[in-house]
Amino acid sequence: MRIAALDQGTTSTRVLVASQDGSADIQLALRHQQHHPQSGWVEHDPLELLANLQRCLEASGRVDAIGLANQGESCMAWDARSGEPLSPLIVWQDNRTTPHIERLRASGAEALVLERSGLPLDAYFSASKLGWIVEHLPAARRALKAGRLRLGTSDAWFLDRLCGTFATDVTTASRTALMNLAEGRWDPDLCALFGVPIECLPEIRDTVGHFGVIGNTPLVRVTRFDTGPCTLYLKLESQNPGGSIKDRIGVAMIEAAERDGRLRPGGTIVEATAGNTGLGLALVGRAKGYRVVLVVPDKMSTEKVLHLRAMGAEVHITRSDVGKGHPEYYQDVAARLAQDIPGAFFADQFNNPANPLAHECGTGPELWAQTGHDLDAIVVGVGSSGTLTGLTRFFQKVQPELEMVLADPEGSIMAEYSRSGTLGTPGSWAVEGIGEDFVPAIADLSSVRHAYSISDEESFAMARELLRVEGIPGGSSTGTLLAAALRFCREQKEPKRVVSFVCDTGTRYLSKIYNDQWMTDQGLLQRKHYGDLRDIIARRFEEGRVISVGPDDTLLTAFQRMRLADVSQLPVLDDGKLVGVIDESDILLGVHADAPRFRDAVSSAMNAAPETLAPGASLAQLQAVLDRGLWRSLPMPAASTA
Repeated sequence: MRIAALDQGTTSTRVLVASQDGSADIQLALRHQQHHPQSGWVEHDPLELLANLQRCLEASGRVDAIGLANQGESCMAWDARSGEPLSPLIVWQDNRTTPHIERLRASGAEALVLERSGLPLDAYFSASKLGWIVEHLPAARRALKAGRLRLGTSDAWFLDRLCGTFATDVTTASRTALMNLAEGRWDPDLCALFGVPIECLPEIRDTVGHFGVIGNTPLVRVTRFDTGPCTLYLKLESQNPGGSIKDRIGVAMIEAAERDGRLRPGGTIVEATAGNTGLGLALVGRAKGYRVVLVVPDKMSTEKVLHLRAMGAEVHITRSDVGKGHPEYYQDVAARLAQDIPGAFFADQFNNPANPLAHECGTGPELWAQTGHDLDAIVVGVGSSGTLTGLTRFFQKVQPELEMVLADPEGSIMAEYSRSGTLGTPGSWAVEGIGEDFVPAIADLSSVRHAYSISDEESFAMARELLRVEGIPGGSSTGTLLAAALRFCREQKEPKRVVSFVCDTGTRYLSKIYNDQWMTDQGLLQRKHYGDLRDIIARRFEEGRVISVGPDDTLLTAFQRMRLADVSQLPVLDDGKLVGVIDESDILLGVHADAPRFRDAVSSAMNAAPETLAPGASLAQLQAVLDRGLWRSLPMPAASTA
């Protein structure tokens, strides 16, 4: 077991990692600045502290638990929806509220404070500082009026930003001079005395959180591909607990809806999803006790659908061959379900501001810290566009010259729209999770400098190559992003540092991308061409891909093989020789009223061997055979009395 202990003091942040053998080493120590806007005032930049904390987490490597100790009396304000600071962090040494404390003492208030909180009236404690923030900072007052103000110590902000948990432990709360020591809760009279809105304070409870469980994913360098003059890194979003980058927005959208009152205990979460957002919503939503209803297009992998149902989500499958506005379009179906289900919350990732905020406040700062504030380009895809928009907003603030590179499946309209501003005619594509036939309302393409349209064939081949060469299993969208990233890198004339994403894990695509037969059936896998009839046969006998049965196998065996291979006919082979064909309908017609006949031999129900053609036969000869019928049916024999 390895435990990381994070210590954030007045002037530095450091992390010590202790191992089960008793060894302990400081992995990283970082200084941070103190600011003194006026005499006696002492402040820190909350974003600098957060960045240092994240760098220390990165330096810790894989750990089993994380502990955080910090300045328990330092406090601040932040926005409930975005998590952005609304004030500096006012440090415990700060004495700006000393005159206010003296006035309270003169009024006789110290007796009440001492009786309820067990603490004397002193500017050292955060109560008077929090009251000063609310009284003097316009951003805090605006947030209070909008119902979006949060107040607390720095540890409460860290927990909120890194874990989505708005809480503080009883020990820290007891050092604010706002907690009723006898009752273990915020005291309304003390809050009123100091001018602190009690509804803006965190819940007092155990603050066992899960730092880095969602987010803080590894960044690895690509070493076995030709990246031209550039250095290419991949951020492994597949390492999130739900297996994809969409875990980030799943927790963000749920918690934003809880804060706004749109999602209440016992409620229902409804969403239209390519699968991964649904997994993120199910991961968080089911753990919180919500019903989760998801609408999924029928082109999504079987593994995704099974995973969603295994997590307790209700899955509705709808058509993937229709566009927005059609009654069976998956987003429109989800919107109708949300209207029809009492107490439902429609997550609506395509229009939900919490989607890009998750990346602006999480993914972006992580990348900036992981790359040492040295990054030139990011390659992303567009589904809901949350990743692109969130990263664009963040990097426009810290690195305005950074290039956003769009990777788009052929058939999607997004690449052409980013290049010319025109909406083309959408086509179809097999890649899952990215590409659109409309421009999402939250899409911000202002930083996109390059856009690449990548074919399904290249996307799938690149995903397979990534696994073979780098040992990283990624999904189809990962293949699209990697193909575009490599094109961009190879086109550059000077070195650049480039980042892209492994959007989700490849284990969700074992029946598709990593299944040679499925790839062949879809025309996505290159194989030997003969220039004759063999080229139109998906499963070639000489390649050992023919699924067959023997004449002595049971009808049940034949039926099970059809179900497993998703076919309705099987050739019957005897010592490699074609002796007949068995059809699913022949089996079912024979056994529907006589289930024991499943034990009968295949020879009892098979059709005679069909006509055969030489590989060099013409298409006209093939058409003639098809017109005559493939085979003649044999009568089903009477049931055996044995």
